[in-house]
Amino acid sequence: GVVLGIKTSDKVYNHTKASCDRLRGAEILTVQSVQLEGYNFLMQAIKQRSGVVEHAISFAVAKNNNDDNYSIQTNWYVNHYTKFNDMYNFQVWATNPEDTQKLVKDILANLQSFIPVTQNEKHRMPRTYAAKVSRVANHLVLKLKSDKGTIGGEIEMEEKYSETAGNVKQRYNPINAK
Repeated sequence: GVVLGIKTSDKVYNHTKASCDRLRGAEILTVQSVQLEGYNFLMQAIKQRSGVVEHAISFAVAKNNNDDNYSIQTNWYVNHYTKFNDMYNFQVWATNPEDTQKLVKDILANLQSFIPVTQNEKHRMPRTYAAKVSRVANHLVLKLKSDKGTIGGEIEMEEKYSETAGNVKQRYNPINAK
């Protein structure tokens, strides 16, 4: 298995395993809620272009300067994370889901050996998500998965021309799945 850990200040690291892998042709097969050591996490099964399925958990452990505990967060959308002075961002994955879960448990045990770890966030599963993203000529192709059996919906996007660009374009499109 693999553990990627990145410390950021005053913001969450905005690249997750699921996001980056989809840009390289992977597909999210499932998203499920798992409870490890009493904490809630989102685990994704991600099928790579090679056919290998990896099981990933992304989360942040954070603390403000005067806090006497770590706060753990695991959200589908990076804009749902609460900002803290110090944020330790973890992305954990392996081809066996039990290995992914063991690595996360090891991280939790290591953190708890320093100070207590709490989780106060409201845990939310994504109702609809882009399972696969590709580009055909000048068209963006999205494969959407939903927990609802709907035939229509709406897509609202913020478009940036580059990762560091300040200019944001809003797009809104109704869709029909028929």
